[in-house]
Order: sequence, then structure tokens, then C-alpha cells
Amino acid sequence: MKTLYISDLDGTLLSRDAEISEFTANTLNRLIENGMHFSIATARTYSTAVKILNKVNIQLPIIMMNGVVIFDLFKNKYLNTEKLDNQMAKEVIHLLKKHQIGGLMYTIKDDIMSTYFDNISTPYMREFMEHRQTQFGKVFIKSDSLLYECRDDTVYFSVLDIKEKLECALMDLKQIDGIHVEFYRDVYSDNMWEEELWFLEICDAKASKKSAVHYLREHYGFDQVVSFGDNLNDLPMFEESDESYAVANARVEVKSKATGCIESNVDDGVAKWLKKNGSITFIVGLINYSF
Repeated sequence: MKTLYISDLDGTLLSRDAEISEFTANTLNRLIENGMHFSIATARTYSTAVKILNKVNIQLPIIMMNGVVIFDLFKNKYLNTEKLDNQMAKEVIHLLKKHQIGGLMYTIKDDIMSTYFDNISTPYMREFMEHRQTQFGKVFIKSDSLLYECRDDTVYFSVLDIKEKLECALMDLKQIDGIHVEFYRDVYSDNMWEEELWFLEICDAKASKKSAVHYLREHYGFDQVVSFGDNLNDLPMFEESDESYAVANARVEVKSKATGCIESNVDDGVAKWLKKNGSITFIVGLINYSF
């Protein structure tokens, strides 16, 4: 049976410092070398995800931006991109302005992603941007208005702010037909801020970790999918999986939907589970072996 094993990054595969441990990297590389089909489904974009994954020899395309894009690491190309309708994107911009929320708008044209902002007034978003500029060389483009940049290549909006403030906008966003909204807690904010910070991320209704995992299942002929996660944005991926596992540090809502619970992200839970339970399939001559 051909199985896809797919893991979230932050809070699941990564440490508290947003890194892949040596144990996890070495374990995954041995398993992949011996034939395991392993990939990633993350909310991160190319500029941060690829650098974080540079120690792991992933052979399959990876899912990024909560399913908005599927990226081929070897061809350095987006295989699938779900773009927002231009009118819907403009509605989102007007709504965020109505609630006085400043965020980031992502576009993709000719396989090049651009990230725009116009009014970033909170220390949370400023720190978010500064960290990505410093650690990953991420480029953010200042615009007088996101409406000026809103064309047919908009794919994603992302905001980091206090939960209560974002909840007000969330109610209005749910009234816009044709969009998909993810709302989940930032797993790193406790290290810096007293407030509870959440991400509000908006994309086309066709985009989610569920639809992206389904794409990989269909295009690469997987018989089953086993997934790993910790946060609310992983629940759509769990829906598409035959088995799903929540790390010990996962939210209660995620654990309640999982097949089982494994060790935490800081204890290399995913790698340990795969080493013990993951099946490896390879072909010698005409004989198919699975372990």
C-alpha cells in the first residue's frame, strides 16, 4: 500500500525555536532514502519553509500557505495555485480597513511571490515582519494602498493580532462568499507577548490543507494518507487523512479529531512515530516489499 506521510511544521515537526532537530532530520532522511513518501503541509511561504527544510531531503512537492500552493522543490515551481477572485480580494481589503486591521497581501505571478503591506500599526505585525526579514531575507513591499496592488494574481491575506480584535473581523469575513478563512493561535507568541495572538488568514474557498492533500493523493497515486498536526488549521488535513495524529502539545480540539496522540514537538514525536510505525515501500526487481 502506497502511503503518504505528511506533517505540519510549526508546533508539530519543529522545535520551540522553529527548527528541525538533528534527530528528526536524520530520521526523516533515512526513512526517505529507504522509500518513505514524506511531505509537509504548512501555513508558511516559500521564503521561510524552504530554508527551514534544507536539512531534509524531501522528494515530494510540499503544501504551503495552508493549501493555497503546492510547490515542487526540484523544479522550483508552483504546481498548483488557488487565486482569489479580484472582487473578493477587494472586499477583504475593505473589510480589514473597516476593522482597522493591517495585514499582508500575497500575490503570485510567473512563479514569483510578492508580499505587500500598506498600514502596519501593531508591534505584533512589525515584529513578525522584522523577524522574517532578518532570519530569512523576506522582502516586504510598501504600498500606499493594497487596492493598488490588487489584481488577478492575489492569493492570500495574513494578519497577526489580538484574538478578540480579529474575532470581530472574522464574523464579517464569513459573510463573503467564495473565500476560506483560517483562524488559529500563534504557537510562538507566548515567548514575547503577554497577549494571546492569533493568525487570521484568508484565501480562495477552493484552498485548504484538505484540498491540497487530496491533490497529492490523486496526482501521485497514494492509497492512504497519514498526517500529523497541532493547531486548528490542521483539522482540514485530518479530514482528508485515513489516519491522523496530534502531538502532545496540540490543542484539545485537534486531539479530539485525531486517530491518536503522540509525543510532543520538542520530543521529536513525529520522527519517533514514523521510525516505529511508518511503512517503507521499495522495489527490488519485480518484488514489492513493505515494512
